[in-house]
Amino acid sequence: MWGKRRRKEGEIAEELAGHLERRQADLMAAGLDAEAARRQARLEFGSTDNYREEARAALGWARWDALRQDLRDALRQMRRAPGLAATVVLTLALAMGANTALFSMLDAVLLRPLNYPHPERILIENNSLSYPIFKQFQARLTSLESIAAQSGYSFTLLGQGAPARIWATQTTPGYFKVFDTAPILGQVFTRAELDRGDRNVAVLDYQFWRQKLNGRRNVIGKSLNLDGKLFRILGVMPPGFNLSRSVQFRAAVWVPLQLKPAQRTNNFASLFILGRLKPGFTRRQFQSQLSAIWKSKGFPAKNYLPPNLQWRTYRSSLVGNYHQPLWLLISASGLLLLLACLNIAGLLLARNAGRRAEIAMRAVLGASRRRILRQLLAESALSGIAGGGLGLLLGAWMLAGLRAAAVAAGLPRMQHVTISGISLAFSGGLLILTVLIFGLLPAWEASRVNLNHAANQARRGTPSRSSRRILETLVVGELAFAVALAFGASLLLRSYAQLTSLPLGFNPHHLLMFSTDMPPGPAQESNHDRQRRAELFIQQALHRLRVLPGIQSAGFIGMPPFYGLMMLEVQRRNSPHYFDTLENVTSPGLLRTLGVPLLQGRDFTAADNSHAPKVALVSQALAEELWPHQYPIGRVFLIGGKKKTAYRVIGETGNAMQYGPFGSRAEGINMLAQPTIYLPYTQANIPMYTFIARTTMPPLSLAPEIRRIFNQINPTEPVNDMQSFQQLFASLLASRRLYLDLLSAMAGLALLLVMAGVFGVSRFMAAARTGEIGIRKALGAENAAVLRLLLRRTAILALSGATLGAGLGLLLARLLTRLLYGVTPTDAATLIAVAALAMATALIAAWLPARRAARLDPLAVLRYE
Repeated sequence: MWGKRRRKEGEIAEELAGHLERRQADLMAAGLDAEAARRQARLEFGSTDNYREEARAALGWARWDALRQDLRDALRQMRRAPGLAATVVLTLALAMGANTALFSMLDAVLLRPLNYPHPERILIENNSLSYPIFKQFQARLTSLESIAAQSGYSFTLLGQGAPARIWATQTTPGYFKVFDTAPILGQVFTRAELDRGDRNVAVLDYQFWRQKLNGRRNVIGKSLNLDGKLFRILGVMPPGFNLSRSVQFRAAVWVPLQLKPAQRTNNFASLFILGRLKPGFTRRQFQSQLSAIWKSKGFPAKNYLPPNLQWRTYRSSLVGNYHQPLWLLISASGLLLLLACLNIAGLLLARNAGRRAEIAMRAVLGASRRRILRQLLAESALSGIAGGGLGLLLGAWMLAGLRAAAVAAGLPRMQHVTISGISLAFSGGLLILTVLIFGLLPAWEASRVNLNHAANQARRGTPSRSSRRILETLVVGELAFAVALAFGASLLLRSYAQLTSLPLGFNPHHLLMFSTDMPPGPAQESNHDRQRRAELFIQQALHRLRVLPGIQSAGFIGMPPFYGLMMLEVQRRNSPHYFDTLENVTSPGLLRTLGVPLLQGRDFTAADNSHAPKVALVSQALAEELWPHQYPIGRVFLIGGKKKTAYRVIGETGNAMQYGPFGSRAEGINMLAQPTIYLPYTQANIPMYTFIARTTMPPLSLAPEIRRIFNQINPTEPVNDMQSFQQLFASLLASRRLYLDLLSAMAGLALLLVMAGVFGVSRFMAAARTGEIGIRKALGAENAAVLRLLLRRTAILALSGATLGAGLGLLLARLLTRLLYGVTPTDAATLIAVAALAMATALIAAWLPARRAARLDPLAVLRYE
């Protein structure tokens, strides 16, 4: 481009020289000598610069020349005030980086379309349902073109290195039709194959295929060893097909759903049902048909299912409860960017007050207001480009940190999130808007030059009255936004503190938890033999654990705290009333290991085996429900339907939290007083094989030795989910911690911006009153009196901003209600404390310029004036 322009410039110069030469020749032919003819030709032709400028304008080069000149002047101004330039660029970069990173996260989770054809037509029922209900829906939901049932299951993968526990999805053949996605290798299982009895088949997840099978294309038809059974590999699904809220429960394989005969006929809810709407059908039509099926005769489990089952789109099901918090976070980051713009606009207004002489001189020399406005906007644009570029780099860095925290918090589709094209477009548009917001107001104000007063004001470097009003308005706006963000962050912080300080009913420190499975038994093993083998396995594992150095005590539990327990209905003997309770299965000494107190009675012993009378421990909450104000030891309660089993209470334990305030189930109930019964593992079904050990050293330091021991006991089953209770709590609170950290970072940055903005504004406001200060001090005013005079205006502005921010904070808090626990969104104490902190921040920022102005020498000031 520049080479072409140089050629054109040369051609224009040659053409102008040719015109001069021809006119000179004509004059010489008329009788003038060469020197006189050359002088006369130049006088007639005039300045060649005007012709060059006209040619450049005709070719469109004048605009580029003006832009280049503006950018050179802008660079010169940045070099003159490097501190101000660095402040503007860094402020904008931090705000732009936060917005870019959060928008990329929002795009990945909420905006980017799912990797399926017409994903809006994929529906899933949020509640688990029974197989008979699925069959009813399959036969009668004619608005669905395909329907499937699925259930999660874990397998032990053998033959691919060390044994590993993998997650699988058991599903009916219509599953892949629901997603309308074909495999990249092989095929999926169909009804015809299952009808032929070929049920040990598997379809692989792309990531599992790449990691465990090295992406070999010849795996089709090979076998995969799952739980000691060989599953023939049918196909591999494409990347991006497998979506899950949690990395932990991401399916590695899909296998046909296999149910026991009893599961095919009873109403035990263990399946999630999903389907694809037929083209032309709406969700309202589907819901109407669903309601009609529920009202029809013969619909199973009609007594306990709601009349309108809540089917949601697959995207909505994946996102879950993250939709509103993510939009709140991106809105908060937008608020932070607006605050940054106000901050920068205030700094530029204050800077331009010191350039009024320069701007006035430009106007005197003929620069139009448009030309001055363009120059000032070029300076803002250059700062914006520098801040935006740095903000993009910061955004990529922030996103890398956010990715790990978001995956731990369970946000879907965050494993490989990057700054996408739409994120770049969003950042670019945001940058243009930002430059206009923080650049246009100062430039417009500075370009309004009053030549009669500019020189006098410029000599003192003071802003005009309109500039002062705008600066004060910006200070109030900055404080208001900062108070709103800080109030929201404070509510989340108090909520998080409430959660982490909840009484658990046991001692969580120095506890290590892990799970495994017992060795596989014979194919035709009876329930009695399996139970006996499970007892021997648990006894052997506990014996090996308890003698391990560093372990104080160890026990077995069917379901660890916060993993969720089975709900049971218990009944007092000779009473028609039922009581809901939670059930767990433990070994002798487990409650002592956890630190749950035994209030009265005794714990389980080895004598409480399968041949002994049925016994149980009850929590204090359950004892008070069943036998209020009575001694519970020796009492009998019943469990079961028509065929009830009697259990005798041998001990009463303290209340221990089982679910915790980490899900919708826990909302609005007493977390600690959840009625619970504990049964000995020798007299109950064992849902999981989980061991808990109390250690005398850091829990995870024992992990290698524990893995070695269990590998000796059972080499075919891996040790899974080994973690300390501190890690467990952190994972349960990960999403809340993510929101807290992000909003707290924004609030902290907002307060820093307020400090920088108020400092810059106060500095120039103090300069505006230099003459007044000199006169006051000459008349005997003390430094303290002058300091109070200068801070009084800042205090009024701070109070106005804090009051406005309190109102904005209450609006933000209402949107945060779902994320709060134990804290009300109208918490007055927190609001007052945050407002006071913001006001103190503003006064501290204004104190240094005011202190410097109060120490001025009055004689020097008056002489200068």
